[in-house]
Amino acid sequence: MVPRWLLRPVIPALILWLAALLVAFFVVDWFIMPAVAGRFAKTITVPSVIGMEPAEAEAALKTRGLQFSVDTLTDYSRVIPRGRILLQRPDSGAVVKADRRIWVTLSRGRAGAPGPARSALGSRVR
Repeated sequence: MVPRWLLRPVIPALILWLAALLVAFFVVDWFIMPAVAGRFAKTITVPSVIGMEPAEAEAALKTRGLQFSVDTLTDYSRVIPRGRILLQRPDSGAVVKADRRIWVTLSRGRAGAPGPARSALGSRVR
């Protein structure tokens, strides 16, 4: 058991040291690290690839130093023809680091419109 008279001066000093360490941690975390991490990374503004063919969009992104990936999900659109890019993530205008992957979703065309598979199937059934 430690006598009380010995603990009294230790506790305020310990609290003062912990507070100083906490302040130092937040200064480094909020100000120094973002400045250091962002200094060496090249940033690029994402172009809009909506409505483009996938090969055309891939070429446009690669010339700007971005990667291109097609999402497996597709969706219907009244305006974007089948096989063209319907959505992109991150959105156009976003500022990203070089070599960032841009995900795109392809359009299935109008809902209920016959595609190549449907028309071929329909002709066999008749």
